[in-house]
Amino acid sequence: MRHLIAFLHTCNKLAERGHIISFFVPVKTLQKLEVFNLYPDRTAFIPINVPHVDGLPPGTETTADVPFPLHSLLITAMDLTRPAVGQALRELKPDFIFFDFTHWLPELLHELDMGIMSIHYRIISPATIGHLSTPERNPMEKQPTAADLILPPPSFPASSITNARSSWACSGHVDGIRQWGPVVPEIPTVELTKNGQNGLKGLPFFAALKPPMRAESIESALPEGFEERTRGRGVVYGPLFLRHPSVGCFVTHCGSGSLSEALVNECQLAAAECG
Repeated sequence: MRHLIAFLHTCNKLAERGHIISFFVPVKTLQKLEVFNLYPDRTAFIPINVPHVDGLPPGTETTADVPFPLHSLLITAMDLTRPAVGQALRELKPDFIFFDFTHWLPELLHELDMGIMSIHYRIISPATIGHLSTPERNPMEKQPTAADLILPPPSFPASSITNARSSWACSGHVDGIRQWGPVVPEIPTVELTKNGQNGLKGLPFFAALKPPMRAESIESALPEGFEERTRGRGVVYGPLFLRHPSVGCFVTHCGSGSLSEALVNECQLAAAECG
């Protein structure tokens, strides 16, 4: 879902410059995206029916509808939309088409032979995709450790770039300034006040969650007793709500989709490190 929102933000920027855009979107998801369409006179939604695939819950359309282990089945379902997309492109005759998951689009455009150019557009940096999404690093088989992520995957070509850790050996010339001591001579040791520790305790909240890797459901991933402790005060919810004026702060793990959504909505951010 967040990938679709990021694409729509890009569409808004293109429409702002006068371009006419057709946006392919699953049927049931269309209503959720309409509020983000700032140029409805230039951006038209093209509804696409996502066929059912055995193993997916009925009505599944986006990654937000299913846990991570079922994403591969959803991609299979998206592959089945190829004939419908091809027919729509014959009628629309666009100059360019942006895509991410639908890897078969360049081949489809070659078959159509209409001079349509394809652009593989990802909201995640190529370095991140290349480093984490290789077959050798299948997170469903083995969760990468910190030591694993320091080195490139085995399939990466050899590089002459020196390990960043060895750069510390080049900084020996700064030893001479150690006699001056740190800029802050003593680290403050004042303990948090009771208000600082528990200032948000008991306040209402929303939590936008999806099951983490290898978890069957959101409920199974929540800490024991969490729902009982927060009953009546908190809502564990998925749809977008950062634009609502009653939301004062967004505590985020800094996922690319979450950050782009928060920045667009000018929401205050609290970045939570994920260990």
